[in-house]
Amino acid sequence: MDNFQRLDIVNLINNSPVSKLSTEFQTNLLHKIQETFTDDQQQLFVASFYTYLNYNSKTDFVIDLDKVWKWIGFSRKDPAKRTLEKHFTTNIDYKCLLHNSVEQNNETRGGHNQEQVMLNIETFKGLCMLAGTKKSKEIRQYYLKLEELLQDTMKEESEALKLQLEQQNKKIELLENKPHTYGFSSWKNGYVYLVTDISKPGHYKIGMATNTEKRVRNLNTAYYLYYEVEVYDTELFERTIHNILQPFNIKGRKEWFYFSNETQLKYAIDLMDKVCLFLNKFNFTTNEKFLEYVTNNNITNKRLPNEIKSETNENIQETNVYKLTGQQTYNRTGTYKGVCFSIEKQKWKAELKKDYKINFLGYYDTELDAAKAYNNYATFLNQNDNTNYTLNEIPDFVPTPIDIPTVTKKEILNQKSSKFRGVSFNSQRQYYNSAIKFKNKSYNLCQNVDEIQCAKIYNQQALYFNNQYGTNYQLNDIPDYQTEEKNHIVFDKKKNPLENTSKFYGVSLHKNLNKYRAYIVYNKKQLNLGLFTSDIEAAKAYNEKAKELNDNSNKKYKLNTF
Repeated sequence: MDNFQRLDIVNLINNSPVSKLSTEFQTNLLHKIQETFTDDQQQLFVASFYTYLNYNSKTDFVIDLDKVWKWIGFSRKDPAKRTLEKHFTTNIDYKCLLHNSVEQNNETRGGHNQEQVMLNIETFKGLCMLAGTKKSKEIRQYYLKLEELLQDTMKEESEALKLQLEQQNKKIELLENKPHTYGFSSWKNGYVYLVTDISKPGHYKIGMATNTEKRVRNLNTAYYLYYEVEVYDTELFERTIHNILQPFNIKGRKEWFYFSNETQLKYAIDLMDKVCLFLNKFNFTTNEKFLEYVTNNNITNKRLPNEIKSETNENIQETNVYKLTGQQTYNRTGTYKGVCFSIEKQKWKAELKKDYKINFLGYYDTELDAAKAYNNYATFLNQNDNTNYTLNEIPDFVPTPIDIPTVTKKEILNQKSSKFRGVSFNSQRQYYNSAIKFKNKSYNLCQNVDEIQCAKIYNQQALYFNNQYGTNYQLNDIPDYQTEEKNHIVFDKKKNPLENTSKFYGVSLHKNLNKYRAYIVYNKKQLNLGLFTSDIEAAKAYNEKAKELNDNSNKKYKLNTF
């Protein structure tokens, strides 16, 4: 190629839409360029691509400075040449042509002979970016944008290639491990027939043969062919028919069936037709027909069960882990067994269910600590209760058998300010306080500097409730002291909770009528048994109904004692 062949680069840039390349070079990069580049940027790309294909960017000096300095944004040629001389090397990056290479001006009018500066492709691009003009800024932005597109395209191509390699490796692995299969030519075609025994009404034989007439001739002379169907796999068809008609199969005779009327016989014939029609859908004599069936039925787009399960698991953000205190608690699940995240506490909670009871194992700052607590308690149960709980897989962690619920209870007891029930110590005022909880409300009994005295007051009130209202408070064990019941609570007469209840089962006080109501709960409904002037009469009415239900409905209602 002539190193001084001239290229009108400006005209090439201005008249080169990228769509001209798209028909020949349908690549991902071209589509991206069309979507993201401006028209000017697309023209730059095409011109650059054209020169890349047709010229050597270093040795072919094909761009005339006279043709491009104004397009680059220079006001005159001199500044363009100074920029060229400053940043580039003559005879390497550009060449100045005189005498023989350029036609000289022979007119004697005092003018200078013309000098022509020719640039190679690489120098022209560099001059465009170093010019410091508005056009040079646009060109720099073009190259930055092009670099970004190239990086994105390379990344996509790399990922696509990686996927292709993975798929290819899977195919290779399948081929390497492929066993010998029967193929689509292994089926034995023929006929499945229905013959009847004239000597035994209702007796029919369903069998298979390649030639039914010959087969019937070889059978008993009392047999004659009643019906037949042609199938591509006689064994599969016969086995299917036999299995479906098993209710009519004669015991001890594999191929013989008994149809007691025409309806049953018509059912058998209809079944043979429908099974034949269904199985013929899968009559693939070649692999091409198999692939044709797969394509026509859009089987390749069907998802495998493990894909559906994986997608379902990814979509689950929250789950109902346990039902606690009659309510459903929605907590974020963890990756470990027995661990979930408590939104209320903003901590990880460890739990283990044993004998239908949930054992709380504590709150932890990290999910891993909660999983370790679960493993410790599960190990304790496996060793002591012969259970078989599965442990979480935690690298480099050896579980320690710990009865966490029992240890926690002991720690709570040790943290109490008094060893007696219903007694606590007020550290600010330096005295003991005695209190009791009744009807979901706490009542203060006394304050005393003597801890034992507070425990005695608690015992008296607790025994009073046990005797009068059937409660089950446990008393403190106080040496050399015999507890006697005594009420230390002074209730407001208008709000006295003791007046609103009764010590008998199924009895309550009706506030408005000032009478005792007898009731019983049956099938989750409260049955009203009447109003009475005394709680004993109401209790007797309850007992009568409870006995009736215990006898007739196999219930176990508790009875009042008087």
